[in-house]
Amino acid sequence: MLENCQNREERWAGVQHLIKTWLAEREELIAIHRSLSEIQDLSIHNATCLSTLRKLCQILLDYTSAGHFEVYDQLLTEAQSYNDGSAALLNQLYPRIAESTEAFIAFNDSYDTADHCAKAMGKLNNELAKLGEEMATRFRLEDELINALHQAHSPEPA
Repeated sequence: MLENCQNREERWAGVQHLIKTWLAEREELIAIHRSLSEIQDLSIHNATCLSTLRKLCQILLDYTSAGHFEVYDQLLTEAQSYNDGSAALLNQLYPRIAESTEAFIAFNDSYDTADHCAKAMGKLNNELAKLGEEMATRFRLEDELINALHQAHSPEPA
């Protein structure tokens, strides 16, 4: 996608678009998590609960995959092109981001099917709280990456 960029400004604009799209997906993830947390009847007998839970699992995996397989790579490539040492931050923060990925996958694996939901539904309220904390930590780390590896190289004055 960004391999055909002619210069740093084009690449920056392409990465900016990628990040905006990804952050919009983040907002959707937050909204779905919030709406699920507000459901009073967290049971396998509540169709709204199950539907929202499936949606949460799907967007959680989509968001996580986009980060790992698109956004982080583009941020790293962009930062390396500036050769200012900012790329080192990704190596510093990535292990903690990877921990949250493991937590996201574990959550998904507990609630991605009706059978899994039936086994784990009693823990959903607690698991949603843990997931919310993990999301907040991950988003803070990702925002730090975006600011240091991308926004810091903006071709336009801040």
